[in-house]
Amino acid sequence: MHKVYLSLGSNLGNRKLNLSNAITHLSDSGIIIDSWNHDDQQSKCISSVYETEHWSENLNEENYPNYFNIACRVQTLLDPNTLLKKIKSIEKKIGRNLKNTKNSPREIDIDILFFDDIVMDEKNLIIPHPRLIFRAFVLIPLFEIAPDFVHPIKQNSVNELLEKISFSEKNSVRKISDSIEEN
Repeated sequence: MHKVYLSLGSNLGNRKLNLSNAITHLSDSGIIIDSWNHDDQQSKCISSVYETEHWSENLNEENYPNYFNIACRVQTLLDPNTLLKKIKSIEKKIGRNLKNTKNSPREIDIDILFFDDIVMDEKNLIIPHPRLIFRAFVLIPLFEIAPDFVHPIKQNSVNELLEKISFSEKNSVRKISDSIEEN
């Protein structure tokens, strides 16, 4: 089984429900949401929910809702490209228009951050995700579930990568709930 770290985000519709539905669809697709022991209790390996301001290069999109973001660890027998196809199918089921421009508002966005310690650079898939080291909204939830995971190229732990993010960037990410199930 491969261990994979995913980042999920939503800024259209019922954002928390979109995140929850994405987790359900992943599970229904045979992608196992990993679990861990925390304080002698078994918990799903899903971070808290964080809110981040919507960002776009398109000035006409400045009034869109903020993003809700989570990270999770999954287990799968799928190879990276097949996993990506499953993810794109899930995004489409939840309502994402895959033809929209980059960084446009969306019901759901699921990114593969790490896939074991694989390094790959293909036209449609780069692992590790090339921009994760710059994004507090990715690193903060990821830190919650995998602080010691080491980036296979940078050779820094998630904790060390997060320490390199500016204070203002970290402050732009706000925890809004402990789980996607909380109201």
